[in-house]
Amino acid sequence: MGKRTPAVSSELEFIARHVREADAVWENKVDDIEPEMRRLSNRMYQCADDNVGEILGFLKGAITESAQKHRLQMSDWRGSSGDWEVWRYVHSPNTPEASIGSTGLDIAWIGGLRLVAWIALRGGKYTRRVLVDSCRSEGLDVHLASSRSSLYPDRDWGGCVVWFEKYLTRRSSMNELHDKLRLQGGAFFRITKRLIKSL
Repeated sequence: MGKRTPAVSSELEFIARHVREADAVWENKVDDIEPEMRRLSNRMYQCADDNVGEILGFLKGAITESAQKHRLQMSDWRGSSGDWEVWRYVHSPNTPEASIGSTGLDIAWIGGLRLVAWIALRGGKYTRRVLVDSCRSEGLDVHLASSRSSLYPDRDWGGCVVWFEKYLTRRSSMNELHDKLRLQGGAFFRITKRLIKSL
């Protein structure tokens, strides 16, 4: 597994917990604040963004490895650490140039700092339900985002299946997260590929 590399910095933990206030300061929507406090808040925000970039940049590799293992074609990664989300298109095994959905990684404060991996496939709720049922029949912990919408009030994930979710703390290890994501992704994308061949 290699060296245990901590994933979460104190700056990321703090900014995630107070993201609305930090956003307001960053966007100059708060007038009653000392200049030094504004600079300190913005420096912490930049450190948090950099930390998110490191985490997502490292963990993208786990999804890439999982998808390649099952020869599932995907586009290049999109998004940025500033959005705390990265995503890529998923292509049809039957028609590689055709996109049949997208998958991504998101870091958000959801009752705590969480890493969330999601997928959105064409075919509507029926396809999502079949995917969830197929995964659960093989022991994978996945769910419809819409079934837990109260958890994700700030995310437009209504049409997504959440296939990996993990709290992030100061004790989280980057390498352990990578291994768990790759393991879950390998099983998930094997089931997903079987399903999307019919889309």
